[in-house]
Amino acid sequence: MIKVLTLATTLLFATSALAQSDNSVFKLRTTVEDVYGVQDVENGDYASGIRKLNAQLARTSIASMQAPLHTNLCVAHIATGNLEAAQIHCEKAVEQSGNKSIALNNLAVLNCLESKATLCVENFERSVSANKFNRFSTSNLTLANTRLQITKN
Repeated sequence: MIKVLTLATTLLFATSALAQSDNSVFKLRTTVEDVYGVQDVENGDYASGIRKLNAQLARTSIASMQAPLHTNLCVAHIATGNLEAAQIHCEKAVEQSGNKSIALNNLAVLNCLESKATLCVENFERSVSANKFNRFSTSNLTLANTRLQITKN
């Protein structure tokens, strides 16, 4: 099960509410893989999710198995406002993931939170390019472009 976590850019945390019709917030994505701890993250129990995901990460050295753990840790750390840890996990998720679209989407949301507007748009574009059917990245890209145009005017 995939839940979409919404993120208001004026706040440094995500909610687990499904606000798919709300086009004013960026959407984070957890992974398709049902890894230990992801349900905690999806349910908003970030501390428990982070603890479980880190424990699982410590048990595996295979990059393809680490990728979904990093993706979900990226989401959890963004949600809790720990942007330094989020940066580490978002970047590792992009490096290791076979499905880079979700990892790039989450990295782009982090870029937006850090006021790196150009990099934010570039990573959303890369996410859409990696999977043209990723409607969340497409929606996020539209929102990021709109906000970038507003700041330029």
